[in-house]
Amino acid sequence: MPSNIAANNNPALLSVQGLSIQAGDRRILDQLSFTLCSGQTLAMVGESGSGKSMTAYALLGLLNASMTATGSAELTLNGSRTNIIDPAFKQWQQVRGNKIGMIFQEPMSALNPLHTVERQVVESLLAAESSFNEKWYLAQVHTQSRAYKRLHSQVLDLLSQVGIQDPASKCKAYPHQLSGGQRQRVMIAMALAQMPDILIADEPTTALDASLQHQILQLLQTLQQSHGFAMLLISHDLAMVRQYANNVMVLSKGQLIEQGPTEALFANPKQPYTQALLNPNMGSPVPLAASASPLVQAVDISVQYTLRKNWFSANITHHALKPFSFTIGHGESLGIVGESGSGKSTLALALTELVQKTGHVKWAQTAGMPTPTAKQQRALIQLVFQDPYASLNPRYTVAQALREGLHFHAEHLYPGIGKASARDAAIAADISNVMAQVQLPASFLSRYPHQLSGGQRQRVAIARAIVLRPQLLILDEPTSSLDRTTQLALLAVLRDIQAQTGMAYLFISHDLAVVRSLCHRVAVLHQGQVIETGPTEQLYTQPRQAYTKHLMDAALPQTKPPKPPSPL
Repeated sequence: MPSNIAANNNPALLSVQGLSIQAGDRRILDQLSFTLCSGQTLAMVGESGSGKSMTAYALLGLLNASMTATGSAELTLNGSRTNIIDPAFKQWQQVRGNKIGMIFQEPMSALNPLHTVERQVVESLLAAESSFNEKWYLAQVHTQSRAYKRLHSQVLDLLSQVGIQDPASKCKAYPHQLSGGQRQRVMIAMALAQMPDILIADEPTTALDASLQHQILQLLQTLQQSHGFAMLLISHDLAMVRQYANNVMVLSKGQLIEQGPTEALFANPKQPYTQALLNPNMGSPVPLAASASPLVQAVDISVQYTLRKNWFSANITHHALKPFSFTIGHGESLGIVGESGSGKSTLALALTELVQKTGHVKWAQTAGMPTPTAKQQRALIQLVFQDPYASLNPRYTVAQALREGLHFHAEHLYPGIGKASARDAAIAADISNVMAQVQLPASFLSRYPHQLSGGQRQRVAIARAIVLRPQLLILDEPTSSLDRTTQLALLAVLRDIQAQTGMAYLFISHDLAVVRSLCHRVAVLHQGQVIETGPTEQLYTQPRQAYTKHLMDAALPQTKPPKPPSPL
């Protein structure tokens, strides 16, 4: 396997040779070598745990203290080539931000929630000015009013460069007041403030819809062409990699198994692992019985928020979700798609009574069965959130997380079981069964969320929902942060559960390929309103609305993808 990819005749900004990362007796990364040249976009792809992010952390000196990096990573510092992996190297202030910038995967976690956008960008600008004089930097930070006034125009210019509309108002906003795409643009502005030679983009579009993904990556491509920096793009989105990278490295379990020019590698992958990653087939929905009866009907579900209310002005209301009615049958999956801000997650929160709504939900009644109480309805509709790390209690083990809901709903889940010992035995049996359903070993019951991978945490979140025997399971972007292999495994689990139980799914996602593999029907939301709905294949192949066609063109793999950007 050659160590370098000859992308262009531009100078090599970073040369990595034999980079290995060890954590105790476990080898996380094994002998990785590559060269990154000016104006080049080099993509690093692979499953979770393959060593992609660890490579970025090693290049920035951010590895956990329990990990050790060996090998060499040379770049030019103070006019000479320097190995920044050398344990004796301590001048990280000259590398971080100045030589190598970083865009982290989750901007809401990376940005400081207590500081405005302007303050955070100003801090990056001050770090660039300080020439790594810590006393000067701290003095400037402590005289913030003067620093803000002096650097205000530069902040506005940076925010304009990254495509933020109305930067004068947005610079006064806090991260929670911005959309996902705006937060990601602020992260890019902060990274560009110090004009790095190399930009590491670690899953920069993971949680964004297809349109925003293209906007962010086109923005990075445009900035790269104007500033000339090299980019290391870490991603599990192969369609995006094919469109925006010049060269690709494929990692598996810490080893580089294949690399080459993007089009050559996509056209003729040599390794079975690479071929599996590039396989577009994600499966098909569970066959829907012709006699499937209606399960639940949502009637005119609507959500609106009051944006302003004071003595001198009338209420200003925002319709996050305009009246939406739909019916889901037993064993059916309804997909909800649309761009960020279209009202998808608002619908999920409304159906589970987590936001105030108008409209109502009607359950199909079986002869002799009473109408479910409000408490029973909470068990009948369960919600799986996008980020299981945030939705699972970090202080609960898996067993405690599963047991909590069963105890709360024990009255109607275990009718007639009065003895505590018998009820505990029934709860233990249900927990054991649901762990088997989501294909997790019983040994995981004693683990905490931080001890699990992303895919394992999402399975626990699904288990916590289905252990209550719901009839409708709402899944809000459950696969957005997972790599392709983990996505396929999770989708297979969901199909198995649906085939065994006849559970109905309301599946919310911006990944249209995933929706296509699981859902029988799809509804398209735009600005809080349903603009098109229909059977999945019909809507995908013959969209009636221009907006739907735009979504399909942006999200689904193209037969002839655009040519990757030419190196400078």
